[in-house]
Amino acid sequence: MVDIYLRAMGHYIPAKRLTNDDVMRILEEDNRDILSEEELKFAHYGNKRKLEFLGGETRAVVGENEGYVDMAVQAAQRAIENAGMTPDQLDGIIATGISNPLREPSLSAVVAHEIGLNSGTFFDINDACNGFMKSMRVASLYIESGRCGNVLIVACESPFEMKGPLQADLRVEHVGQIDNKFSNLMLGSGAGACILSAQGEGRRLVDLNEKMESDDWDASLITFPGIKIPMTRYGKTALSGFWTDARKISSKWRQESVRFVLESMKEWGTGVNDYDLVLLHQLGDNVTFSIMKQLNIDKDKAPLNTFNELGNLGAANIPVLLSIASEKQVARTGHTVLLISGGGGFSYSAAHIAW
Repeated sequence: MVDIYLRAMGHYIPAKRLTNDDVMRILEEDNRDILSEEELKFAHYGNKRKLEFLGGETRAVVGENEGYVDMAVQAAQRAIENAGMTPDQLDGIIATGISNPLREPSLSAVVAHEIGLNSGTFFDINDACNGFMKSMRVASLYIESGRCGNVLIVACESPFEMKGPLQADLRVEHVGQIDNKFSNLMLGSGAGACILSAQGEGRRLVDLNEKMESDDWDASLITFPGIKIPMTRYGKTALSGFWTDARKISSKWRQESVRFVLESMKEWGTGVNDYDLVLLHQLGDNVTFSIMKQLNIDKDKAPLNTFNELGNLGAANIPVLLSIASEKQVARTGHTVLLISGGGGFSYSAAHIAW
């Protein structure tokens, strides 16, 4: 069996931030012609309290002179530089991201062009917030088959940039739908990249498990406007923008991810005490702390929090955390690292890395 290594990581986070007050103003502006002043005050007060409860203070967004592809390229270039490689040493690129604006060609092909890689295996993957971990699985299969030696994975999110093209505003038909838009207020922008390789001196990918379910496929939806889909829990067969059942997502993610991680560790013959560092996809402090408590993970083992400042980074969350952990030496040689990720649909992933 071929050993697989995380040869290097890189990330890019835009400097601009939106505060809770900023996103609440967007919510009010989008619904001023629909909701009464009393309903707008109710929405403002209720949602701001929820954001504060989750620990969210700001979220990262792109500035005037940067965009989705720019961030993906920056993260890719930093990973290549950190690996001490040149682009022509890559055999392939896999790109992922919920807010990926490119349908033809693939984002991976554009990133390849921008970094100076003329040919290789280029394609995109969509698995909601779990896209990076799914990409790791697929890259591993390419490496194990011998078809690739070095694969660059790039995960990027820029949800507010997609607000206009997707008609992904925060408009509702009545105040009762406000909760279905709440998750939009937490979204953040950024990109992370990782090079998986058949060669390395550390950061070995020991195990990676995944599980998918479809019962709650419609708990979180982002569609092109007017596209017909099966009847959803929102009573609609065509939606525009982002629609979420936040309570369902929070409840299911807390319960099922814990069950999945426990099953994975049992299969691997490990326990929580065997890990020095835990990196979790972050949906808010209450969700993160609930999962840690159920798994008996000490807070000292999960010191990195990107949610409070950067927001929900979607598919880019895990690679950004990996890059920060490496850059700040939170993860050090000899450490054992546990990754916990998941996404709408639902999907779950866990990985064991020997740093």
